[in-house]
Amino acid sequence: MQTEIQTAESAATGAELITWDLSDLHPTIGEGQFSADFERITNDADTFAQSWRGRLATLSDDEFLSMLQ
Repeated sequence: MQTEIQTAESAATGAELITWDLSDLHPTIGEGQFSADFERITNDADTFAQSWRGRLATLSDDEFLSMLQ
């Protein structure tokens, strides 16, 4: 008897059929601009995480507002 194990890599979810049009968010992917924007956003997210990770439950009202801005 042979049992087939389905992994996350082989499992079809239907998501592979979805195509996203992100041109409203970023009109071009070429010319290096997308890569530069992606790097900037990644760096901003890393900085945000380093500043606020693990602190959410202890933030004052002013600190929480500062985090959101």
